[in-house]
Amino acid sequence: MKAHKRLYFIAILPRSPQQGSVTDIKKEIADKYHSKAALKSPPHITLQPPFHLEEARENEFLEKVKDFAREQKAFELHMNGFGSFKPRVIYVKVGQCDDLDALHDKLTLYLENNFGITENLRKSRKYHPHMTVGFSDLSKTEFWQAWDNFKNRPISFSFKADHLALLRHNGKTWDVYRKFDFAPEGPAN
Repeated sequence: MKAHKRLYFIAILPRSPQQGSVTDIKKEIADKYHSKAALKSPPHITLQPPFHLEEARENEFLEKVKDFAREQKAFELHMNGFGSFKPRVIYVKVGQCDDLDALHDKLTLYLENNFGITENLRKSRKYHPHMTVGFSDLSKTEFWQAWDNFKNRPISFSFKADHLALLRHNGKTWDVYRKFDFAPEGPAN
C-alpha cells in the first residue's frame, strides 16, 4: 500500500496589519499585471521550501517542530524596499538579519537530520530571504512594467519574528496549518 503524503512548507509570517498591507500589494499586482500565483499563500518569508511528508509521520513531525521552536528566541525583522529575481519575481526585501540566517540554517539541518527533508538549494545557493508579491506567472512584459512601478516605491516596516508557521497545501492554495511559538521572553534583569 502506498503511503499518502501531503505538501508543506515552513515560514515566518508578519503580524497584522503588515500581513494585510502586503496582501494588498499582491492584489494590486494581480489586478494590474495578471500575476495571481503570489495570492496562493499568505505573505511570508520561507525558511523550508515545500516538501512532502507521509501523513503517518505528521504527529511526530508536529511535536518535533514544536520542540524546535520552543528553543528559539524571538528577533526583530526589518523589511525595506522592493527587489526582484529578473524577469519573473518581485518581492519585499528583508534587511540583513543574522538571527534569521541562523534560524534558517538550524531549521534546515534539524529537518534533514530528523526527517530526511533536504533543501537541495541549501548546499548550492546562499539563503536569500524575501517576501514575494509578484510571482513566476508574471509575463516578461508585465514583469518589466510592474518592476518600473515598484523598484523605487517606498515600503518599510518591522515585526517581531516570534513563531514558525507550518503551511499545508490544500490542492489549490497554501493554508496556515499550525503555528509554533518561540521561547517565551523572560523578565528583564
